[in-house]
Amino acid sequence: MFETSLNRAFDMGSNILLLKTQQMIPICWVFLRAVEWSRNPCRSFFATIFQNFSKIIRVSTLILLIVWVLKVR
Repeated sequence: MFETSLNRAFDMGSNILLLKTQQMIPICWVFLRAVEWSRNPCRSFFATIFQNFSKIIRVSTLILLIVWVLKVR
């Protein structure tokens, strides 16, 4: 069950990344969706890990976006 949800999340994430190649999408969102879909006991463990890293990912995404905009200019 968990494996199927994870595969579905990766498929969805890859589709989003293919459709929006010009925009930066945090990969963390895909993993959080996979954790929500699963009914696994390790759900809270993964959720805690990704919530802690979500701030770091948001900041790094913002920095990369700023660098990309400055590069395009």
